[in-house]
Amino acid sequence: MTAEALAALKVDREPLDRASANAFIESGIIHARNLTEFLLCKSRREDSLVPEDFTTSWVPGPAAAVQRLRSNYRAMHAYVAHLSWERVDRTLGRPQVIEILEATLDVAFTWRDHLGTAASDLRLSSPFAETMDRSDQIRNGPNITGVVSTTTTSTISSWRIGQLRSSKDDA
Repeated sequence: MTAEALAALKVDREPLDRASANAFIESGIIHARNLTEFLLCKSRREDSLVPEDFTTSWVPGPAAAVQRLRSNYRAMHAYVAHLSWERVDRTLGRPQVIEILEATLDVAFTWRDHLGTAASDLRLSSPFAETMDRSDQIRNGPNITGVVSTTTTSTISSWRIGQLRSSKDDA
């Protein structure tokens, strides 16, 4: 969804109406915040997914994207998760949201590439592979429709179910 929101916000030919732009901004920021929390932050909750659940050798990158996400994490959190004075005082404009979403995708693609060697079963699983392929299409070319997008949670859930089925079949 991060890539979908980015594509919609970057389209110049058909200006989005205010409600649509706001929906893509909020959706994009929610997903960017969740991915930032997963990929870069130490979990505060015992039941949270963390990169170490899948690989022990993850080093976030690229550095500039990581820095952009870390410096905007509080704003992402305040912008969509809470009614707060910070949200009133520090609004996220469309250009800043686009930068955040691009940085999120940069780090997500580094994660994907890392999984190619560290956890290839997850890297190649559907819908993770479909989601990342769709994100590649959006990021590197025109907005191509017809590919189903998914969220991080459903991607990991599908992979985990596949792992459970596989281990059950092996038994």
